[in-house]
Amino acid sequence: MSKVKELIGDLWRRGNLPALACIVLLGTIVYGHTLNAPWYLDDTNAILENEVVHRVGNALGDIFSGRGLANLTIAVNYRLGGTDVVGYHLVNIAIHLLTSCLVFLLLKRVFRDRMLLCLGGALIFVAHPLQTQAVTYIVQRMTSLAGLFFFLAAYLYVRAREACDNPEDASPLRHRLLYGGALLCGALAVLTKQNTAVLPVALLLFERYFMAGTGLRRWQRQLAYLAPFCVVPILLAVKSLLLPMLSEQGLGNVGGMPDLVHLQNNSPVNYLVTQFSVLWIYLRLLFIPYGQALDYDFPIISSVWALKNWIAFLGLAALLAAAAFLRKRQPVVSFGILWFFLALAVESTIIPLDPVFEHRLYIPMFGFALVVMAALGRLPRRAAVAGVVLATAVLAALTWQRNALWNDPLAFYRDNLRRAPRSERVHLDLANIYMKRGRPAEAQVLYERALQINPGYVLIHINLSRSYAAQKQYQKAVDSLLEGLRRDPSHYKLYNNIGVMYNVLGRYQLAAEYLRKGVMMEPDNATVHFNLALAYERAGFLDEAISSYRRSIALDGNQPVTYFNLGLALHGKGDAQGALREFLVAARLNPAHSGTLYNAALIYLDMGQVEAARSIAARLQNVDPDTALRLQAKIAAPGR
Repeated sequence: MSKVKELIGDLWRRGNLPALACIVLLGTIVYGHTLNAPWYLDDTNAILENEVVHRVGNALGDIFSGRGLANLTIAVNYRLGGTDVVGYHLVNIAIHLLTSCLVFLLLKRVFRDRMLLCLGGALIFVAHPLQTQAVTYIVQRMTSLAGLFFFLAAYLYVRAREACDNPEDASPLRHRLLYGGALLCGALAVLTKQNTAVLPVALLLFERYFMAGTGLRRWQRQLAYLAPFCVVPILLAVKSLLLPMLSEQGLGNVGGMPDLVHLQNNSPVNYLVTQFSVLWIYLRLLFIPYGQALDYDFPIISSVWALKNWIAFLGLAALLAAAAFLRKRQPVVSFGILWFFLALAVESTIIPLDPVFEHRLYIPMFGFALVVMAALGRLPRRAAVAGVVLATAVLAALTWQRNALWNDPLAFYRDNLRRAPRSERVHLDLANIYMKRGRPAEAQVLYERALQINPGYVLIHINLSRSYAAQKQYQKAVDSLLEGLRRDPSHYKLYNNIGVMYNVLGRYQLAAEYLRKGVMMEPDNATVHFNLALAYERAGFLDEAISSYRRSIALDGNQPVTYFNLGLALHGKGDAQGALREFLVAARLNPAHSGTLYNAALIYLDMGQVEAARSIAARLQNVDPDTALRLQAKIAAPGR
């Protein structure tokens, strides 16, 4: 206990504890009202529909995949709170606050005793509105968690180097622990997200600017000291870049891009040249964070040799030249510029991705904070204090406003649509919000506009059909799906949804025909088997229906409606015992479904088990009193 008190006292005397408290307080203020911000965009397929994160065991088995560690933390959230967003946001905010504290501790190695600049840089990092996408957008925990491990690895590395240079102040064991911790955190960063593979170069850059001497021997020692940090990034590069390059598809499919209009021509070369302009967007957003968006709808350039691309390139080259020129005169500014480019090296070079996303600036923000603080550091103290306070206040206010938008998806996507009026994805996402709020006519208008922009995007056809179905325009729903099928006959959801619509229209044999094709394409999908069973049952093919229901249950045994329908089919075949068994399972999974209880009670009556039927009637009294009265009347009928 005495050592803990001594450590806290030391932190207080050095000013660390008050500064860290300010960072945590500011971060809590600007993010504390986001706990109920809903799911967005990739949250659906990465979390809500991702079976890997629905069980901790699955996530553990997938730990060494590209983003396995982040998925494990999400799986723990899912295990503890299901789809309630509050727990996810609490973890994301905690990650961001810890990372911001590490940024402060690293800044102390840059600005040394200038506490104002160290604190100011960390406050910019925690409060800049561009960070909202990495914190409030739940799935981008992958970015912020990778950033946490990245900066923790850097901090431990710096501490290890300090221990190495001052052996009288630290034991060899302490040095080994710090160095080993840095190696572990570096590996964890790369296992969380691949953009952190630049860590070894970042450490070398930090060392050469703020820690190292000069000379060949020094270089040799540094490179040998850093070599172990390269192992995991090299393995990742082989797996994620080299092997795909040697495959038939090449790098073109690495990003797994959807069929969006602005992503046409997305080859490695075209993407690289596009980034010449995108980096200027990032720089503008860092200094003037206005006009933010989740989807910028920035098109991949079609002509590599267009003049504007090379003007943008020359501007970037001039920035790099300025960094070299300022190496001795303004080393902090020089380092900040190089850090910005280095931290974007993985996502803004040759790997074809969606060109612009704000969360990619999470780690580069450190370089920006350094440049701003270096500029303020040249002012008189009072002016520097005023500059830090003003910058922090403005950024915090903008972050609060941006997070208020994240809290309201309807306002959020309307704002995004103003920024990107030609984005079919924004139209689609906004329409989906209207559908969730029971406004299918407004959703339909947006889906139709999205189709005008990109008639080949099958997901729009699928969702447009949902809006028609919600308005009971079932034939239009079928027509929309058939048009999608004409454009992409390989999409199983089209076959499934066409089958569902034909079931609604009473064309059961035609429904079964499409659903059989859906099953062939997606044999392990429980929903398609269930819908096929419905078509068979309604068409009178009870044996086929029973077989399909059982296959659906084998794939997903947690759906009470499947057991209920299987019970009905078995009863139709005269298998009362089998039907009762399925009804009882359905009632256990969903005790509030009155139809299940009622049907089970009727079978008990047919079997002469009146007391069992009375027991169910008593349960029904709390679930559905009207159905309970009907059942009691049957129990009391003459002859019972």
